[in-house]
Amino acid sequence: MNKIMTGLVAVALAATAGVAAADQHIHLDETYASGATFSGDLTFTNGFQMLTGVNGTLSGASYGTDTIGWTWWQGSGLTAPQDDDGNPATSEDWLMDGTDTGHYSHYIGLSWSAPGGHFQLTLSPDTNVYYAGINSSDAVVSASVSAVPESTNATMLVAGLGLLGLMVRRRQTRG
Repeated sequence: MNKIMTGLVAVALAATAGVAAADQHIHLDETYASGATFSGDLTFTNGFQMLTGVNGTLSGASYGTDTIGWTWWQGSGLTAPQDDDGNPATSEDWLMDGTDTGHYSHYIGLSWSAPGGHFQLTLSPDTNVYYAGINSSDAVVSASVSAVPESTNATMLVAGLGLLGLMVRRRQTRG
């Protein structure tokens, strides 16, 4: 029984090490001065240093409903984080509805930091609407960030619980 538990712990540690290097995902909800809202999932790499994907919707006010599925860095082919606001403690990018740099009608400025490897939306000191609003004119008035459950983590949890159940059942049939 101890060998089995030692083996399970080793497998869990190895799997956890692999997950630590994986992309990070968050869900972002923002409300703007115009009453419009954005709701979507963001994908980051390198400990939240680069925003590599977005899947969300901008809706309300004069914007109608617009699918936001592209980031400036992603579409521009940039490979390193940029410091667009002159504040080295934050990173910036733009969530967009286009497919290349010449064809978009809305962009949502996003500024963040990652102290200790944890995502933190930074609406201040980056209060410039270019980094925290829509199209440089519609400021963020409220925002919330939550974790997106990782499917690999959920799968590992279910598999681990299943293994524990089998071990308990096996132990009960022996005793």
